[in-house]
Amino acid sequence: MTIYIELRLTVALKKALRESATGYDCIFEDELNTVEEKQAAVQQADIVFGNVKQVEWLNNASQLKWIQFSSAGFGDYRNLKTSAVVTNMRDYFSQPCAETMVAGILSLYRGISEFALLKEKKEWVGHNIRNDLYLLNKRQVIVLGAGSIGQRIGKILGGFDCKVIFYSRNEKVSVINTPDELEIAVSAADIVIGALPGTAETAGLFT
Repeated sequence: MTIYIELRLTVALKKALRESATGYDCIFEDELNTVEEKQAAVQQADIVFGNVKQVEWLNNASQLKWIQFSSAGFGDYRNLKTSAVVTNMRDYFSQPCAETMVAGILSLYRGISEFALLKEKKEWVGHNIRNDLYLLNKRQVIVLGAGSIGQRIGKILGGFDCKVIFYSRNEKVSVINTPDELEIAVSAADIVIGALPGTAETAGLFT
């Protein structure tokens, strides 16, 4: 069986993968020289690791059994037509993404960028800056998307006693299900966080 890997891996990781994948022929995209070689490798692959940009190559890979994307999103693969099992990295990125989003909100609310500038200037402003600082505690938050990233954001914000409402088609975890409901709810929100996949349905949601 053949594994086609479209990932930039170190020599050590390639060696480890080859040694652990006993009985598999591992073909690495960056070791092939031409587009034709890469296409042929995908065509004969049983397993694909990574995001092959040419969707038609995947569609024409008749013996493909499993595609493991290296990303959480797969909006670029809406035209994928395969009988293979398709998996992504959604939960792998959920905690880092959630922490980055919450860090950005805290930075804005607590004036971290302003403090960084003042630090560079070696300037102390004391209580004069307090009127421009806000608390995240007990804020009304709408999270667009109730997938693994959205739910992880909600969990972190729960630690700040925020009221979190999800916008999603999944009625089991959301309160807002339609754009009309969202338009009404936004007026009462302090924070709106986007964690929706990029699709034709979500494009231009706020424009």
